[in-house]
Amino acid sequence: MDKISVEKIAAFVGGNLIGDNTYIDYATTDSRESKEGAMFIGIKGERVDGNDFATDFLKNGGSCVVVEKNTEVPEGYTPIYTAEDLYNIRNDLDGKYILMNNIDLSVYENWEPIGSSETPFTGELDGNGNSIFNMTIKGNYTESDNLYFALFAYMTNGTVSDLNILNTEINVSYISSKIENFRIGILAGYANCVETKNCI
Repeated sequence: MDKISVEKIAAFVGGNLIGDNTYIDYATTDSRESKEGAMFIGIKGERVDGNDFATDFLKNGGSCVVVEKNTEVPEGYTPIYTAEDLYNIRNDLDGKYILMNNIDLSVYENWEPIGSSETPFTGELDGNGNSIFNMTIKGNYTESDNLYFALFAYMTNGTVSDLNILNTEINVSYISSKIENFRIGILAGYANCVETKNCI
């Protein structure tokens, strides 16, 4: 195909151009075909969301991606751009949050779950089709601890939507006769009246 600017492509599809204008001469729906001058079109299927491979396509040399994600922060929501932003949700547990890109938690050697039984997360988290990955939780604990291991320790009356949590490692030991004090999950260690939509 002839070279065309991504600025023109964005205008044609009614999208927003993020980053500098460049030119592409090849389009694909296969993220493995990443190369200079190539454009990846993310398509959401029944089992796999091509939008999730957009970041890897760019990292491997692709020039641009066309994805179906909200690039504007909805009114009333706090944007999450980094792992630190995600960590800081604990400072406002009834807030409304939206992920603006994938979040790599490998910067935290031992993730501290958000919330507790006394102060649970009660807000909203819109994953916006993004993923949280490389979460690690580890340690040794005793009967004196009342612990819940997951991204969120404790959630009540909250909402989580359009979120993937991938490549998680939870490696903890707990010595206690009160097993009810110990919970392990991926999204939440304990959840009560929590609504989830399109989450993996």
